[in-house]
Amino acid sequence: MNDSVRVLEAHEALRSESAGFTLRDATDKVLDADRLDGRIQYNAENADIIQVAPDSSGLPPFWLYSVLSRAGRPHNLPPGTCPISREAVRLSGQRFFVIELVRWRWLILANPFAYAPRCVTWAAAEPIEQASVDSGDMSLWRMILEVMLFICQSIVGDIVGFNARVGNSLSWLHLVSHTVPGGIGPYALQQIGTKLGSVARLSAAHIGRNNGYPLDAWRFGFSDVAASADAAVELLARWLLLNPNNSANVAAVMEDGVPVLYVIPRNRLLRPLGWPEMPAVAEVLGGWVASREEVVNRVRTGEWDYNHFWRALASLRPPGVEHLL
Repeated sequence: MNDSVRVLEAHEALRSESAGFTLRDATDKVLDADRLDGRIQYNAENADIIQVAPDSSGLPPFWLYSVLSRAGRPHNLPPGTCPISREAVRLSGQRFFVIELVRWRWLILANPFAYAPRCVTWAAAEPIEQASVDSGDMSLWRMILEVMLFICQSIVGDIVGFNARVGNSLSWLHLVSHTVPGGIGPYALQQIGTKLGSVARLSAAHIGRNNGYPLDAWRFGFSDVAASADAAVELLARWLLLNPNNSANVAAVMEDGVPVLYVIPRNRLLRPLGWPEMPAVAEVLGGWVASREEVVNRVRTGEWDYNHFWRALASLRPPGVEHLL
């Protein structure tokens, strides 16, 4: 797929070099420019990674990714300002591009709340509420999935995540892309996905307890990108009709040369048992992010073991999810 970028607007320091950029060029440029300005959010490159391994073989390990530093986040913004709006980005001095991507305008910037290496935010350039995605207008969901698939094909190796009304989401509509931290490899849900048969991997497949994973998810891996997006939208439309509090997390990633969507049905009222924060895409893939010292200490001492994380994920299974089977 041609990933050339039509730049509509850029931070002045980036403008003269913006012609002919690919998406990887653009994301690298905003990250590098912010680093030169001393903006290494969360010191994500040096975070501790703790493996939480199962007692029995055949199950993928979970990982605790500790990101304890909060230095470099936007500050001195007016109360109520969304830190990823174009105005806030200008005010905080962050570098950015505004691009046209799949008929939409997006703001590319270094994630001000980064939790993984190469963590980039893709914010809607127009004021759209994140919660509006679950309003019943499936064309908005369709557009988001199309953009996610485009990004993951253009920046191979990155995972593109989206939390609608669940997870640690800001109010402004946005996606996040990141590389998997070194040493982790594929996330737990992806490792389960590799065990699916070849036919299932090239179509739509349910992943859950029958596959050895405590959370219900659907994997869409059609060789035709449009088919994956359409099938995912159909499932989401059925899910959103069941309960007004239903929502979803979605991740897009390249696997064996095919762009894949993982759709995790969620209910915004559910919080994981024994976990102090509402998980986002990284957590539901089995790569838990910790920004509290107490959490890291509980894992290091063995107080929170593999079973703890298994129960926490299993407790996120929303009522009514069996209607999607």
